Amino acid sequence: MALPHRLLHTACLLAVVATCAVFGASGEEAPTQRASAIIPAPAPGIIESGVPNFAVLSPEALGLETVPLHLVQLPDGRWAASASQQIAIGDGVRWESFTQKPGATLTAVAGLESMVVDDQGRLLAGMGDNIVQIHFTDDRRWTSEIVASLPAQLNTHPGLARATLFADRWFWNGYSGALYEWKNGPVIEEVGMLNLISHIFEHDGQTYVSDNSTGQLFRIGHPSGLEPLLELGSAGPDLAIVGDGKLPDGRRLLCTSRGGFFLFDGQH
Repeated sequence: MALPHRLLHTACLLAVVATCAVFGASGEEAPTQRASAIIPAPAPGIIESGVPNFAVLSPEALGLETVPLHLVQLPDGRWAASASQQIAIGDGVRWESFTQKPGATLTAVAGLESMVVDDQGRLLAGMGDNIVQIHFTDDRRWTSEIVASLPAQLNTHPGLARATLFADRWFWNGYSGALYEWKNGPVIEEVGMLNLISHIFEHDGQTYVSDNSTGQLFRIGHPSGLEPLLELGSAGPDLAIVGDGKLPDGRRLLCTSRGGFFLFDGQH
């Protein structure tokens, strides 16, 4: 017959007390495990300094009204955090916030889709179908100046939410599958169309992009814009690439959505 819950709890307590009493009566210590068996000591010549110093800051501590969605480091070492129509600039301790106001080329007030820093130290952002440069004013406001736009004949409105930089090549994409390249000129060029872009990476001077919904891998720069590398039907959403890293032997390790890791040599 099963014991009631309260009696079962009492029986467990008595068992623990009895065990402790047996060890105490026999003069034996309860079995223990040395800390060195749980956490190994540092290797010779290595000094462990403990847990790194860090601080958790609320949006209010940065002077922002909402949670920041983008964080980039400026050339002078400070950080810029953007939250829609606000940007906070700080060194990790002291922060100053700036609120958007209409500029000369963009009279409407709209939030930032993305924020990046180029090799000239300019703070750039995607705003709708435009790439803009951010300027700060003495009254704690910021304005935007359009530096590049989509061709007028294009009827698509992707919303340039993500930027990827490889050397002097900028690739921008939005929430649709359209992929664009910007060469620091006034026009943003269309590269091709995917279902939904998962990840863009570079290997041995070639640039590749993965489709999130099909898992297909494309090489960018083919005369037709995008060259598929996988046989039709051989991939799937589980094999969509979400990250990459270069290995010492020159090959690249690709991380997929739910299909594990793969080694890539530029062809397979």
